[in-house]
Amino acid sequence: MNDLYSKIYSDLIKHENKKAAEIDKKYHKYDGHRSLGIKAGTLDKLLKKYKTEIKNLSCKEAFALAQMLYKDKIEDTILAGNFVLQNKIDCIGKSELPLLDKALDYFCSWSTIDDFCIDVLQPILLKYPKETLRFLKKWNQSKNMWKRRASVVALVRKVGESGKFTNEALALCENLILDKEDLVQKGVGWCLKDVMRGDKKKVFEYVKQLRKRSVPATITLYAIRDLEGAERTEILKSGTNGVIIGNGNLAGKGIYANRNFKKGEVVIQYHLKSLTKEEYKRLPKSEKMFTHSHWGKTMLYSEPERYVNHSKNPNTYQNLMKQQDVALRNIKQGEMITGDATKDDIS
Repeated sequence: MNDLYSKIYSDLIKHENKKAAEIDKKYHKYDGHRSLGIKAGTLDKLLKKYKTEIKNLSCKEAFALAQMLYKDKIEDTILAGNFVLQNKIDCIGKSELPLLDKALDYFCSWSTIDDFCIDVLQPILLKYPKETLRFLKKWNQSKNMWKRRASVVALVRKVGESGKFTNEALALCENLILDKEDLVQKGVGWCLKDVMRGDKKKVFEYVKQLRKRSVPATITLYAIRDLEGAERTEILKSGTNGVIIGNGNLAGKGIYANRNFKKGEVVIQYHLKSLTKEEYKRLPKSEKMFTHSHWGKTMLYSEPERYVNHSKNPNTYQNLMKQQDVALRNIKQGEMITGDATKDDIS
């Protein structure tokens, strides 16, 4: 088994592509990510060479091999670990679930998590739903963002489309709707999109309510990717606390009232993300324009608040303590929502 690990690891290193690894960083902008830059097709072809040897391993040897590959904490070796377990899926029973829980501590990217969830975890979920869901609930509340993403991505594609796990999926998604991590939010949106395919009426109404509750737009926009025409419009119009995104001067966008607001009423509730210095440095220029400083912290504005246009005679004011835009006067439906951009930053 150690010899097989050495052969796989050496083969991966031989195929390292440093230029491609640098490009990978554009898609994995977070701490801890390492990659050899091996293209998906090349990696798949490489690993298939070892399929017979992996199949001939005992269950104990297969778990040990996967664990060794996971511990390297490199994108490509983690995917190799997933390949091992995928090809020894019959070895994974109820008693092995804690081993999978421990394995996720070594994961370092959305791509490895998604691959694990679809190719390794989903067959186990279908075979042992009660026991697997217990772990998903645990991951759902984890401090580890990758486990939180896994708790909902485990229910995408055919599992979500089956309609068998709608209630469980909605409960797990509900716990993460205010998660500050973008990649967790995207996982929630993906889960809702696929679960909607299995129970459209129920999930459609849930997503509609999320828009009304002004949850991060990333979630709801991902969730409605399958929708077109009137259905898509119905959800979009129901959301963001009575405002809609239209044309304007901020990246070509602005915010408009989708109903009447009275003076003193909250028009927009912010959903801000606090950034570290490193996170700010990694932001593209197109995103940096939507950051502001609040009491020494760099905050990234989400939709829709990031698109509130400046005016010398604004109809809202910023309550930065409560993270809200509040109506300075009565605002009529169809009117552009404006603020005083000189007050977006506070020391």
